[in-house]
Amino acid sequence: MQYPNMRAELLEYLQDLADIDYQQQAWVRDEAAPGAEHDTLDHAIHFLFDDTSLAVAPEAAIGVFLVDQEEARAVHTVTQAIDALLHRYGTSLSDAAYLAKPEWGQVVQAATLALQTFRRSGLAWIPCDSPADLHARLAGRTVIGQVHTADANTWGYLEVADGRRVEIAYANTGLMPQAVLDGDDLLVGIGECLACFALSTATRRFLYRMPVLFHEFVQVGDPLIVRDELGFVGLARDGAEQWSFATEDLIASYTLAGRQIRGMTASGQAFAFDPATQYSPERPVSATPMRSSVYDIASTQRRHQPRRR
Repeated sequence: MQYPNMRAELLEYLQDLADIDYQQQAWVRDEAAPGAEHDTLDHAIHFLFDDTSLAVAPEAAIGVFLVDQEEARAVHTVTQAIDALLHRYGTSLSDAAYLAKPEWGQVVQAATLALQTFRRSGLAWIPCDSPADLHARLAGRTVIGQVHTADANTWGYLEVADGRRVEIAYANTGLMPQAVLDGDDLLVGIGECLACFALSTATRRFLYRMPVLFHEFVQVGDPLIVRDELGFVGLARDGAEQWSFATEDLIASYTLAGRQIRGMTASGQAFAFDPATQYSPERPVSATPMRSSVYDIASTQRRHQPRRR
């Protein structure tokens, strides 16, 4: 990669575009953190549209500060969402006005998904033919833990860039193991299992049993939000369940805008849930869907440079 600093800058802007709280603090109220620079939405737009070719030819940045076509497509989705917003409302509104438009949620979602895509550059999934093949491949290697589901019939391991590995055996239901790196934590989800390993100490931080089969990481951080076939779960950094939300049917689609999760089930039933307003530590809740007329093996590359915040 020719310009890792440009990649770091891009990740900063994606983080800003995905963080509604930061946008309100820095762009709307102009409340910069101590030592941080003044920031506006214009900074992100100029980087994406003027300083780089990301808005018109993102593939040209592959090998420069993007890794592959998947990253290029993810960034292009962000620029398309912003372009649609500017095309509809023009370029002269205030940051607060743009953030208040309904289309801004699409920008936030696109940036969130792009961040998840960028976090897939630090892990490799190595399938194995059998338990014997798995153990032979791991012999003499640094194995920091294992994740085994019930009725395992498929084997393999996750390998971090520095060579550390996690052994995985799972029941093949058509879903691949998924993993993300969050600082020192390696999170792994497959089947009924969601596990977190501390890379620095080579220990397991927690093992959480999913209500139904694990599907994907929705948000990495505090809280960690994951989903299964029928709902969503919010977990603290120690793996303690903070809240859960179950639908009445399989989830067909959903969006995450800020803290609110809304979507549609396979039967056409809309649902919406806002953990920020409906959850309190003393009273975990689940929500009822309201009536009205989506990955494979994943990994993250964590930013180490200081934020502008």
